[in-house]
Amino acid sequence: RLCPLLFRLCPLLFRPRHSFNAVNAITTTTGNRNVHFTSAQIMLDSNLLWSAIHWSLYGTETPVALRTGRQRSLFFARNDMDQSMFAEELPTVEFPLLNIITDWKNAHNFVGSYYLNIGNNPNQGEFTDWNVSRPLYQNYISLGSEIGTHSYTHPAFISQLTTKQLEFEFKKSKEAIENNMGIQVTGGAIPGNPETPAEIEQIAAWLPYLSGRSAISDSNKKYSTAYGNIRPGLPLFYNCLNTSPDFTLVGFLGYTAAQATQIWQTEVDNLHQHAPLPVVHWLWHDYGPVGVEPGFTRGMFDSMVAHAASLDTEFLTGNDFFQRNQSFRTSGLNVTHPDPNTVVAQVTSSAAGKFSLQLPESKTIASVDNWYAFNGHKVFLPTTGGTFTIHTGTAPLVATRITALPSRSELVSLTGNGTSLNFTFRGQGRVSISPNPTSNLQVTGADSKVSTATGWDLVFNNDALHTVAISPSSSTSPPTGPSFVKITSIKKSGNNIVINYSSDPNITGWRVLGCNDLASGQQIDHSDRATIVESPAGSGKYIATVNYVGLGKKYCFAIAYGDTKFLR
Repeated sequence: RLCPLLFRLCPLLFRPRHSFNAVNAITTTTGNRNVHFTSAQIMLDSNLLWSAIHWSLYGTETPVALRTGRQRSLFFARNDMDQSMFAEELPTVEFPLLNIITDWKNAHNFVGSYYLNIGNNPNQGEFTDWNVSRPLYQNYISLGSEIGTHSYTHPAFISQLTTKQLEFEFKKSKEAIENNMGIQVTGGAIPGNPETPAEIEQIAAWLPYLSGRSAISDSNKKYSTAYGNIRPGLPLFYNCLNTSPDFTLVGFLGYTAAQATQIWQTEVDNLHQHAPLPVVHWLWHDYGPVGVEPGFTRGMFDSMVAHAASLDTEFLTGNDFFQRNQSFRTSGLNVTHPDPNTVVAQVTSSAAGKFSLQLPESKTIASVDNWYAFNGHKVFLPTTGGTFTIHTGTAPLVATRITALPSRSELVSLTGNGTSLNFTFRGQGRVSISPNPTSNLQVTGADSKVSTATGWDLVFNNDALHTVAISPSSSTSPPTGPSFVKITSIKKSGNNIVINYSSDPNITGWRVLGCNDLASGQQIDHSDRATIVESPAGSGKYIATVNYVGLGKKYCFAIAYGDTKFLR
């Protein structure tokens, strides 16, 4: 009589020690995909059920998906500015750091978020001199980066603070930064040791988003590597780290800079293997790359940024990531399949200008009805979304279209007909264009135009709203107003004439002509003697080197397009 009772009270004591899969996914010999649940309760888990339905219909490939970016991954770099509240350390930490992140911006288009401590003990040197810090951090912002709060005094354990103390550390520091910098602060980063959900609940009253250490709720449970809203009804957007912090690796675990570099690279590579649009959330400190702390080297940080850039990541700020996810939550996607080679995707959104529709790598986009912003596998969306009829094939059809947009830029609107193209976007950098080769096209609205192997890069120097028009030229000659070719210097070097340009002359139709006598006019084509390169790389400035060996002591050159000559 006791056994049945014990079995009911203590089922674990009598249950055989075997493990079983809660869900079994099986592909049959005929190619069908079947999913079996061990119980109705497990089947009612909406996350599992949705994944099962998705796999049953599409397998491991999604026919088309709405993504919050246009590149391979997103990279949210969080910098804890621990030394910012020590005014005397700014010359050795925060000023040199500005030079480093400027180098990263120039080399890799890097941006990130920088979370300040303010300091509240002037007698101990813990304070912020805003006359010095304000212009310094304005330079950080001018690079496209974000300023947020890392608390007022950097407490080691915020879980030990009262509500009033938490309010001072986060609300008051937010207000101090806003009042002294003249900016809006939307994000914060937890200082010291890991927080608990109790603190997150309170901080949510003052900040829209937060970067945390691990959000430990008890000794065995954590929201490790996650991001989103930690419970329904709590508006704060929470981000947890998914890479090892620099101090943890070098300062706490004692790894060398070389070992830390390898660990970071492995972590980033692993993240790229397990998500269609990976998000890398990286914590590093202001003192790390500037050479003031033993064990850290600039090289380990340079390598991290360069490796991420090599994987086609999009560097962005915490606020940008937060805003994209807010937009994504309120966006909609409806997909239909009229035939095996056509997908109709309807996107409803009010802020999709940084988003894309992504097709599987096995599919190539041949065309999109009345839309001319896509590459091999992605359609670039405008701010207001729309309906996109996507046709797949072996190669894109010939048309004037956008094939790449700068990181963090917003495509506002676009119209075209396959030859002409008009678009408006907000951002800075290069827009890649595949032009219709059957037309003689002219461009207005760009600062310069650079030839590439597949078309042009339109260069935009300022982070602003740009309106661009590409249309057939009414003349075979280029415009004589602000020319695409602006010569800044000419000199002789060895057996060459070296010509420096402020923009790219190496576009279809440009020639190098020459003659022995200027009066006779330059008629001989010497284009095969000219080499044109971009220098420095990515600057939009070019150098043409023309070899004159064997042409005599006096010789005249011209750079020409059609019948127009720009240099004699």
